[in-house]
Amino acid sequence: MTNQYNLIKVSLGVLGLSLALGCLCLWGLNSTTNLGLTAFFRLGFAIGLIGAGLASLVGLVPLVYCLVRGNRISDLIRSLYTTYRIRRYAHFIPQAQTLSLEGKPLSTTQKVYQRANRSLLSLNVIIKGDKAVLSWYLPLNHESKQVLLDLLPNIRTELNLITKDFVFSDITSERGNQYQAKAHRIT
Repeated sequence: MTNQYNLIKVSLGVLGLSLALGCLCLWGLNSTTNLGLTAFFRLGFAIGLIGAGLASLVGLVPLVYCLVRGNRISDLIRSLYTTYRIRRYAHFIPQAQTLSLEGKPLSTTQKVYQRANRSLLSLNVIIKGDKAVLSWYLPLNHESKQVLLDLLPNIRTELNLITKDFVFSDITSERGNQYQAKAHRIT
């Protein structure tokens, strides 16, 4: 299952950076003619402008991929919104860092929470028509996995509150560390 949330986040970042680079190169091309700079600078800005155009095309590929797979725009936006909300809900807020005299952290709970927060990057909710699927890879670390397993019933409740017209089943282990919950639309 493709993690659409991360794909679209990266593609929008690439599009934004390529747009900024393109504007900078256009400004550079105009100012080199006004200032009378050498052809070397003009060539550099022209190559940068071509690179920005190619980067923007590369940034559009994941967006087109998500749309070609049969997702409606409204389902895609709703999937992104639900994924964002549930990731914010499940995020553990780090404690203030306490260091020993050697500069090493005193508490291992911070590492446990860091691993748990890192696994949130794999959490994804996909809504397609009248079905929805939550997919999540939990960390291999026992403590981090236990913290998240205790949170699963609350996540299910929050999912049902966020998507009022879907009813999610319990989040159960599908294979190994992959956990999944399926939902259907209430009519």
